[in-house]
Amino acid sequence: MEIFFTDPGALEAAGVTNAQRALEKHGLHAGAPFVLSDDGSYDVHLNRFLWSLPTLGVRSVNSWRAYASIC
Repeated sequence: MEIFFTDPGALEAAGVTNAQRALEKHGLHAGAPFVLSDDGSYDVHLNRFLWSLPTLGVRSVNSWRAYASIC
């Protein structure tokens, strides 16, 4: 399992215009963690939990990273 973090700067460097707005449109925040399995698969339930952290009152990017690291 590997942890990744949303990065609007990397998206814009890859050609996505208005990356910050695109993330927010989908309910994501810069720095939000997401997890991919060793085989590259995406765990919908785990990532849904991680992305719901701001609505659960966990607003610090450092806290998001801590939650992701114990998943």
